[in-house]
Amino acid sequence: MPKHDGFTPAFSGKRNISLTINLTEMSEQTVFTFAKWKVKHGEADNVLRLLTEVAAETAKENGNLTYDAHISMSDPDTIMLMESYVDQQAVEAHRASSHFQSIVVAQIVPLLESREVILARRVQLIN
Repeated sequence: MPKHDGFTPAFSGKRNISLTINLTEMSEQTVFTFAKWKVKHGEADNVLRLLTEVAAETAKENGNLTYDAHISMSDPDTIMLMESYVDQQAVEAHRASSHFQSIVVAQIVPLLESREVILARRVQLIN
């Protein structure tokens, strides 16, 4: 089996997939943000272009741990975001940041048909 970096899925066989995540920076205070954006038809490329800038600026925030974007395999106008922050205060700082306000709120939101955001905490399933 190939060497595993802690973030990339390790494949063993055709059907078995395991994912190991390095949780050294994550704690019980870590907040995960899951966002589902339904983009207006024809606007996905514009949204992804703007998200590139948001992701770069968000990565500079002290409280940001991850910022990942995904496109639905069944609907290219659906974008899913998964973000993680050290705590709730870091989420609030992100939402108040100039890049969130000027890009997400002012430029991306008008390009969306709908937006759902869920804040969550990690659940320990295996000891």
